[in-house]
Amino acid sequence: MKKFNDPILQALPFPLWEEDFSEIKSLLITEGVWGLGSFDFKEKLQSNAELVQACMQRLNIIHVNEACLKLYQIDTVEALDQFFLKNFATHFQESFIEELLQLNEGKKEFNVISRLSTFEKTWKSIRLDFVVMEEDLKRVIVQITDISKEVEAKNHIESLVIRNQMALKTTGASAWEWDFITDEVFWSDEYYALFGIDASQSKYGYPEWLEKIHVDDRSAVVESLNQALQTKTEYWEMEYRMSIPSNKYIYVRDRGTIILNKEGERVKMIGAVHDITEEKNNLNQLIQQNKFIEAVLENIPMGVAANFIDSGKVKLMNQNFTKIYGWSKEELTDVQTFFNNVYPNEEYREEIKEKILADIASGDLDRMKWQGIEITTKAGQKRMVSATNFSLPDENLMISTVIDETDLYKANKELEQFAYIASHDLQEPLRMISGFLSLLEKKYQHQLDEKALSYIKFAVDGSNRMKEMINNLLTYARVSKKPEKADYLTITEVIEDTLEMLQVLIKENQANITYNQTLPVVKYPKSLLIQIFQNLLTNAIQNKREGISPRVHIDAVTTEKAIVFEVKDNGQGIPIEKQESVFQLFQSYGSNGSVKKRGIGLAICKKIIEKSGGKIWVTSDGKTGSSFFFSIDHSY
Repeated sequence: MKKFNDPILQALPFPLWEEDFSEIKSLLITEGVWGLGSFDFKEKLQSNAELVQACMQRLNIIHVNEACLKLYQIDTVEALDQFFLKNFATHFQESFIEELLQLNEGKKEFNVISRLSTFEKTWKSIRLDFVVMEEDLKRVIVQITDISKEVEAKNHIESLVIRNQMALKTTGASAWEWDFITDEVFWSDEYYALFGIDASQSKYGYPEWLEKIHVDDRSAVVESLNQALQTKTEYWEMEYRMSIPSNKYIYVRDRGTIILNKEGERVKMIGAVHDITEEKNNLNQLIQQNKFIEAVLENIPMGVAANFIDSGKVKLMNQNFTKIYGWSKEELTDVQTFFNNVYPNEEYREEIKEKILADIASGDLDRMKWQGIEITTKAGQKRMVSATNFSLPDENLMISTVIDETDLYKANKELEQFAYIASHDLQEPLRMISGFLSLLEKKYQHQLDEKALSYIKFAVDGSNRMKEMINNLLTYARVSKKPEKADYLTITEVIEDTLEMLQVLIKENQANITYNQTLPVVKYPKSLLIQIFQNLLTNAIQNKREGISPRVHIDAVTTEKAIVFEVKDNGQGIPIEKQESVFQLFQSYGSNGSVKKRGIGLAICKKIIEKSGGKIWVTSDGKTGSSFFFSIDHSY
């Protein structure tokens, strides 16, 4: 296993590796498994653990890119190789069998859902997109997509075909001279040595020279040379193959200069032969590599385009790019044409253009990632996409990648609408249940014993709790998918407004809320920031330790890319194993399991913050207090 040699594949922001399944195929052919029907093939592998292990041992991952190392949270290819060998056979048998099944069926493109464990022992759900590049399975490209967070299109994808510059290597000259008057040819010692000819034992002239030229090249060489002589061309040059001992051939570049006498007649030709075999081999490898890269870029499951930075002209555009945007390559020839066609509404076009160009001008890679962009196809269809750009200044190129998230966007909208409607419709029967139970208690309380009354109380309490959960769900569904308009805010004023809203809760719990008086100014929607602080402070106060008044302190630090806020409390703390799930809906997290609240405050915070490109996390020793952190990017 090693890194891709090509800088483009190496720089792609999504994990990509190249696998060789050819030895596995050979083994399965030998075992009589390859070529079986899908059911029999799968059954054979599932019932033969030793065969599956043997196949796993023959899997050869040839190349990986830098994004693979980041995905696995590993610094070097060597460490990844060892980590993969150690963990692959243990955890990935099921998905591996599925991969082999798809290959056995002869599929050229397919995907498999799997899981991976990073070096830090974090499990991630992934989608493996396979593209078979060669029939013998020696080259299979695999793109890895982290789908742990509801199909987050990260990414960051990127690619481009760069014209590789070839440096011609001169390996020294082997001189020759052809006398037209005597028809004799003289060869230098270097020439004899180059072609393994014994000058002392054999005559070597024009006929012998022709005989050594590869039969497929011979007629072209003769035709070229004759044409040069007949037209009295001053120079002649030709590339062809010449035989050397052991029935091998080398590529040569032969150059000659025709010498004329005073009367303008040809008298001799002087030239030199250069061995260009290495150059030719490198060129052929380069051609194959470029074809391979072009095939990869053309078949990866996302749109990729490249344009020149100075002129905006398009250099490369794959089929998925045109498919997603719904315009042909001929209709997207440069950046300005792209904006005019894809964003027909002038006001929206200028708004998007201004933001994208400003983000690109910043040079900040995090700012050059956009989600929720509405585009218009040539047919007038509206689509939602996410896009990522990165530049290669030395090559004067801007790389653009795009993923169609229209279906995901629609699904999320439908889900939010369903949650709102379903929650709203559930309110009425709950009110009816609670109301009739209250009437029952009021009318028959003197006829019912204490146990019956307690049953009614339990039912009413349950109904009220269900109503509270539904209201919470409604609140969560209303959290805006698109961030509101941002203003420059003084954080101390935002905190004071939040404390005023929470004054009853603070007083009832005798809570002490303090904050750094020199907190920075931040650009963010005020209502959303108040909502974040309100939920974090409410969480800190409600989850206090028994007999201890809550103390909460708010602080912030400014980093190069963001402002990171901290809300620190002296409450019960959060066990380490619950520090990720605490941001999910309806989670309690007390260290002793005593917390009764199962609200959605932290889930709302997470949704708001991540929608605006920030992050939220918590640290705690699980016993004495917690620190909640969240970040707001300067680029918001």
